[in-house]
Amino acid sequence: GPGQYAGPGSFSCTNCPSGYVCTSSTASNGNAAPCPYGYYTAQGTTFVTQAATNCVSCPSGSDCTNPTAAPSSCGPGTYASATGCKNCPAGYMCPNPNVPPIPCPAGQYSTNGSLACTNCNPGYVCDPASTTPTPSAGPCPLGSYCPAGTTVAVLCPAGTYGAITKGTSAGAACTQCQAGYY
Repeated sequence: GPGQYAGPGSFSCTNCPSGYVCTSSTASNGNAAPCPYGYYTAQGTTFVTQAATNCVSCPSGSDCTNPTAAPSSCGPGTYASATGCKNCPAGYMCPNPNVPPIPCPAGQYSTNGSLACTNCNPGYVCDPASTTPTPSAGPCPLGSYCPAGTTVAVLCPAGTYGAITKGTSAGAACTQCQAGYY
């Protein structure tokens, strides 16, 4: 029957081996070919799908790189790719292994294997997909300050001037102008 084969001189059929597709019902090994990527058959199973194979589609968010083993779920901070579960790359978040990595928004960063993005340090502006909380291109410039998670530097208020770079608040970065100056 489907998913089985009989060798020369056999009077009974044999189930196609786990992790394989049998493309012929009469060859000595059923012309057994490994299940294609994205399909699996656990050891010892003998069920057959409508396509006359014992290969079953890999569930979303799982790793099926070994077609003879049951699928393994991708863990936290990973995602399912064409070659199995992968660590989420730096600058991205992976809250769900069924979804491709999502870039961190401006003002946030992440390291490898992150479930979520984190606000960048005060005194810095982080571009989208930042990989560090203190990017070398993102120190807050003179005349402004940058609270944690800032997406654009905030200008010092009228009547003050920027005295430092990497300012974290108006009080820390902006100095009152002397009388008669603005």
